[in-house]
Amino acid sequence: IVRYAELHPDWALQCSYATRMPTPGEIRTMAKEAGTGFIVTGATPEKTFRALCDTGRPIVQIDSLDPSATRPGLCNISIDNNAIATAAAHHFLSRLHGRSFAFATPNTARTFSNDFADFAVVRFECFRSILRKHELGCQLITVGNEEAMLSALTKPIAVFAANDARAAEILFFARKLRLRVPEDLAILGVDNDTAICEHTRPTLSSIEVDFFGEAYRACEILDLM
Repeated sequence: IVRYAELHPDWALQCSYATRMPTPGEIRTMAKEAGTGFIVTGATPEKTFRALCDTGRPIVQIDSLDPSATRPGLCNISIDNNAIATAAAHHFLSRLHGRSFAFATPNTARTFSNDFADFAVVRFECFRSILRKHELGCQLITVGNEEAMLSALTKPIAVFAANDARAAEILFFARKLRLRVPEDLAILGVDNDTAICEHTRPTLSSIEVDFFGEAYRACEILDLM
């Protein structure tokens, strides 16, 4: 977003963060004085988002918590989680990795929601669906059952992790169980976070997501609106 603003001198940015969200009154003042449009993220509180909608200004949501929400002047732009899961499945299948397959849920929750807006649920459902077409199953590795699941699954195992942080955790449990990577356990993360992927042993494979391009596209859409 900053890069887009640098290339478009008519843009002036005012940023708000989760630690200090503007009040509804501040949002009304912002829209009245200078705010001709808003870009918000899925982390924006509901009451803040409602106040933004009430201004009547165009809004672009990035990775909305409710991508099905529609209203005039609102555009949603999201990472394609189905495409990410499809890439993961094809990666394992094309390399003949795994007699057993599993999806490692994020480490931020101990329960696995059925909420379709949850990026991890979308990735899991798509990954499992593709494997089913090849008559293959897919187990869930949730927080707390990592060692039990990795011990119980037939080797070699292919694990698609919800993100790189989770992939690194699975690698930690693999070491505890003395599983060889990738001979006994192949792991694939998401985000290609080099701070994580390049500093594990062995280094992690990961699907790169174009977050920069996503935000830049959000700016382009807001300009058009």
